[in-house]
Amino acid sequence: MEEENFSAGGIKLDTKYNDQPHDMTSGRRIARFLSRYSWYFPHKDKEDGPSLDKAWAYFEHSTLPRHFPLNIKRSKKGRKKKSNYIKAEYGKVGEKTELYKIWQTPERELADFGVSAGVYFWNLRQLVIIMLLAGLLSLPNMVYFASSEYGQNPSQPLSYRMQGSAVCTNTSWVPCPNCTKNNWVNYESHYYEDTSNNLFFVRRNNCNVRLREGVVAFVTIIFTVIAIVYTIMYQSGQRSVKLDEGQQTTSDYAVEVFDPPEDAYDIGVWKKFFSQFGPVHSITITLDNEKLVNTLVDRRRAINVMKYMVEPDQKFDPDDLESMIQYCKEVSDCKKTICCAKNAESLVERIRDYEVKAIEIAKKE
Repeated sequence: MEEENFSAGGIKLDTKYNDQPHDMTSGRRIARFLSRYSWYFPHKDKEDGPSLDKAWAYFEHSTLPRHFPLNIKRSKKGRKKKSNYIKAEYGKVGEKTELYKIWQTPERELADFGVSAGVYFWNLRQLVIIMLLAGLLSLPNMVYFASSEYGQNPSQPLSYRMQGSAVCTNTSWVPCPNCTKNNWVNYESHYYEDTSNNLFFVRRNNCNVRLREGVVAFVTIIFTVIAIVYTIMYQSGQRSVKLDEGQQTTSDYAVEVFDPPEDAYDIGVWKKFFSQFGPVHSITITLDNEKLVNTLVDRRRAINVMKYMVEPDQKFDPDDLESMIQYCKEVSDCKKTICCAKNAESLVERIRDYEVKAIEIAKKE
């Protein structure tokens, strides 16, 4: 039975992992401190009551990722060099483990959670850099829009959050003889109709927008699009390869034979052959029957299409497709033209063609 350990405040502490305060999360340290007050933890004085610290310890060791302590070595130049992170199993007991630090964990170690996780956080960082550079490119426009040269209405100042944006408060109503209400359905506040005089007015911005601001905005958009496409299409692939190379998986120790004998189907023979070079853990023999499998998949897909064409009250028999034709629904001309849908007779004919093709491929292989 696990022995009870109490702190100075009389709260039950975890004795299974015996974490030191500097190895705990901030939330656990705060909860441990507040647990001494009954308004936070009403059951703190009950002998058989629950222990919040044990619950936090379970959360930190069984839910949050942890790694074994790092070995710090010094190089010839006297610089500290840390070993690679080794991810610990969830709920590991008997050996000291540490939580992954948010700001101190190297990017290459994120592959411990899968290559996709490492690529995701790398892309996130790249996106932050791209948006920061795009903001710097847009800085001249922001300065201009916030200046008096832009021509804002002094009596209608913008809020602090809108300062530097292209929002214009200097507007006026101007006649628009060729305008109709249908042109301004989505912008009713920018349209006014004087029915008595049969006059139409629209709201016009009087702020001064120069060509330079348009060029800056265009360059910023082009830069953002090119940078994001380059990051996703090129850099992400290279990053995933680097992260994968830093992780040891089963495929790193696998041997693939590309030109085996045509009759080499016996796993025992392969195991005996490779055992002379070292221990063999598993062997998989893959048949080069991709064409055959694809043909059988196409046949199954055609059968499924025909199955859904049969009336709901009729049981579908895949072994007697010819008799199922009379129970299939007619295909409309619209589906035949737009979706290239086939009627039941054409489907049965196609299925038989797949069967003949599959038999021919099986004989060749």
